[in-house]
Amino acid sequence: MHMLVLLPNILYEEGWRDLPISLAESLSSVDLLLAESVKGGRRYLRHFKRHLPIEVFGKYTTNADIEFFLKEMKEGKTLGLLSDAGLPAIADPGSSLVEACHREKIDVQALSGPCSITLGWMLSGFSANRFSFHGYLPKNLEEKTRTLARLERTSAAQKSAEMFIETPYRNASLFACLLECLDPETQLFIGKQLGSPQAYALSQNIRKWKKTSLIWNKEPTIFILYRGHFFPSQAVRKFANTTNKGPRRSAGKKERAAWKKGRE
Repeated sequence: MHMLVLLPNILYEEGWRDLPISLAESLSSVDLLLAESVKGGRRYLRHFKRHLPIEVFGKYTTNADIEFFLKEMKEGKTLGLLSDAGLPAIADPGSSLVEACHREKIDVQALSGPCSITLGWMLSGFSANRFSFHGYLPKNLEEKTRTLARLERTSAAQKSAEMFIETPYRNASLFACLLECLDPETQLFIGKQLGSPQAYALSQNIRKWKKTSLIWNKEPTIFILYRGHFFPSQAVRKFANTTNKGPRRSAGKKERAAWKKGRE
């Protein structure tokens, strides 16, 4: 049966045991592997003792290439889509091909696997009820500063966690920019080499980060800022004497009036 299979990849060199057991079986049905790089595709196939033709699928893939891959699947082939690390189509190429498959009524299946983005949400301790991933921030310092200010305002207004990444060799300069631009009480999560035995993960406010010494060795890193609070804010404490049905009897006139206004 022709389809597109989204294949998980390792996050670090010895991470093969983190991949699902069902992966080998799914890979056995693949006729053509689409990989972010030929080198990465060959390493992947070598581990599973598979020999398949490889086509590169990346940022230079054109619409004509996508049409060719669709044609291959319509003719009965099953294609596998692979990123150099983690899951395809999440902060990596692939979403355009998935969208095209849906449009052409071609079945798409995905296998679960390690993903530094989801690990970051889990390890941050921030609320995951509302969050956004922004990919790479602007390179221009002025634009980057404006973007960070906007993300900080959004997080404060919506109590949302705002995630972004950077090219590993620019991590140190981004960190310096965060210390300079963000409010001292803004929470910042930094996760380096997540999913590996060498993983580093810590959440604290900017005031504390300024006193923390970090060594940057060009590791893949996740950054998440959060302008909410780990503990009840003044607004929450102010309404501590209220219930869903209304203020408790011990609440003062101001609390009663504020609660009534909020219900209107």
